[in-house]
Amino acid sequence: LLELAQRSHELTEAEILDRTLLLARDLTRSTQGYVFLSVGDATTLELMERCLDRIGDAGVLLLMTSRPDRQPELAGHPHVTRLTLNRLGRAGVEAIVARLGGDHLPSETIDTIIARTDGVPLFVEELTKAALDALEAAAERRRDADRDENELASRIQALGADRSRLADELDGSLVKTRRLERTNREIAEKLDIAIGTIRA
Repeated sequence: LLELAQRSHELTEAEILDRTLLLARDLTRSTQGYVFLSVGDATTLELMERCLDRIGDAGVLLLMTSRPDRQPELAGHPHVTRLTLNRLGRAGVEAIVARLGGDHLPSETIDTIIARTDGVPLFVEELTKAALDALEAAAERRRDADRDENELASRIQALGADRSRLADELDGSLVKTRRLERTNREIAEKLDIAIGTIRA
């Protein structure tokens, strides 16, 4: 089956159908076999009909799924039993949500999933995954915002420390400047006295 899947781009539809039927035949030779097919096109339907013709009394369970609007006409086969699956109720939807890890979602989100999916399991899975992805993205944005906030607080604190250091340096510079001014005045006064003495 793996080889068939890997080479499917090289084969025609007829070759794929024939090889799949050979695989189904090999399955019927065992005491038990399981085959799962989903009806999506005419080729798959033809494959199912041919398989049904060949497996007859073999110990094979052939499970086929289809959408309600694409139900194949297989009533002519005596071993076919049609089973209609109804939409899931609230408990079924909640079980799928929980299985996907969505049981920690807010109850409003779970209620929205229940309302919007109309009990269709595939839609429940897809909407739950989308909600979980959105929740993870929001959590990541929050982590980024917290990281940015912490970085900003660190910068502000660093600026405060820098400001404090600069203020101390400025205060020190002012003290030095005042000392220089006093020294300059003292020197100027002594020079004035010396010049006055020389003139007199």
